[in-house]
Amino acid sequence: MLVVLVGTSVLAVDGSRYMSLQSELQKAADALAIAGAWELDRLADSTDRAKLAVDNLVVNKSLSGLGGTANVAVSRVRFLSSIPNNDYEPVTAVLCAPPGTACTLAHAVAARFIEVSVVPVSVPTILPVVQTSVRAGATAVAGNDKVSCGLTPIFICNPFEQVGDSYARATQKLQEADTDQTFRRRLVKLADAGGPGGSGTWGPGDFGYLIPETGTVSNDSCFPGGQEMGRALAQDKPLICVRQNGVDMRTGNMTDAIRGLNTRFGKYDTPQLQDSACKTKYPPDRNVRTWWTPQGGSDWCQGVPDGDANGADANWPGVDVLPPDAALPADACLRGSNACSPTPNIGADSWDCATYWDLAHPPATGHAAPPGCTSAASIPRYEVYEYEIANNYLGDQSVLMSDGTSRETGTPQCAGTTPTANRRILFVAVVNCLSSPVAVQSNATNVPVAAFAKFFLTVAVPTAGQVKPYAEFRGLVQRGDGVIFDQIQLYR
Repeated sequence: MLVVLVGTSVLAVDGSRYMSLQSELQKAADALAIAGAWELDRLADSTDRAKLAVDNLVVNKSLSGLGGTANVAVSRVRFLSSIPNNDYEPVTAVLCAPPGTACTLAHAVAARFIEVSVVPVSVPTILPVVQTSVRAGATAVAGNDKVSCGLTPIFICNPFEQVGDSYARATQKLQEADTDQTFRRRLVKLADAGGPGGSGTWGPGDFGYLIPETGTVSNDSCFPGGQEMGRALAQDKPLICVRQNGVDMRTGNMTDAIRGLNTRFGKYDTPQLQDSACKTKYPPDRNVRTWWTPQGGSDWCQGVPDGDANGADANWPGVDVLPPDAALPADACLRGSNACSPTPNIGADSWDCATYWDLAHPPATGHAAPPGCTSAASIPRYEVYEYEIANNYLGDQSVLMSDGTSRETGTPQCAGTTPTANRRILFVAVVNCLSSPVAVQSNATNVPVAAFAKFFLTVAVPTAGQVKPYAEFRGLVQRGDGVIFDQIQLYR
């Protein structure tokens, strides 16, 4: 009886050691898969970063109970585009398994899941009646679906995509623009070719609207009736969340949308928006120089662009607008001729900062321009905007406007409002409109997002005529921006 009891006890010890080993290996595989999934952001180097994360997570991690003779080691990494609905079904949608099958650019953009297997480990048994050791291994699958909350509910067609680009190549160009500082000086004319009255063909720089989730855009009297897009674009960070795996699009009223964007410059051109509660709810940015003249000579809350009240020129601000450079200006190729190359809606990597500075900060102020602010500027418009704030130059009066009396400053002059920093920054979804696997239309659903990006509005836009907003590319949204979140999940 004693032999049976001792044998049973030793067998139980062997079983517990095996279960402990199995548990440790599975936890290690889970951690490795999660570390890799964290990097799967659909960009061109995602698989490289994920593999690096897996390789660097565990270094000589000894397994307990084996006397330091066994370590966790990775035996296989595979990247997947999809996984079966049921755990018992085998994984078949394998994109690549480095180093045996190298990951291409297309694989990196398509990878949504990572599978990590660890090297099986044997543990010697104390009671070697049947076998002298037992062997345990583990595999885990994790995925990443980025979620953006606080997003302005608009999408922009990838400004850097060109005809003939594959989806992966278009995404790579977006990432290259993020790492190349010269692209931070490129101005984008946000056209609405696919919107109401447009051609229906979406191309680089075009923008449209996303469907806000029910209840995320508050109803108020500032934008009454069906003007929810105006409300959504006026809000600083609306409570709107979208997934990178797919967004839903919708048509919208361009006039309402422009009114919403213009509140960020302290422009309130309807009786409803003139209410003090609306101006408080939708405050202006701290720096709002626009080269507009006040309505009636004193009402800065409304006002019109100096020189062209209607913005009738489709390439507004056109060459007929005077002075054309008293606010952060558009590139010459975007004004009048619209001859930017190779993409008509995308400006060059330099702009005339010197003329702007002389008009907005006349020499009599004694305020020197920031480094790089020349006639062929090497400084982004956004950095000039920040420089003016940091050095307290917002009170400088611009040269005389065409009315001969009004002189604008960068300080918001619409009474009853409290300025808010960076209201002119938009967080938007970027879609590869030319190569999207889902056709981009004004009512398309489940359209994949290449990335989330930041754009800086450079000038307020009149609501009359076929005018377009202008925005400077500020790079891709980063985790520290507070609007993008990684939804990492273990699936197997």
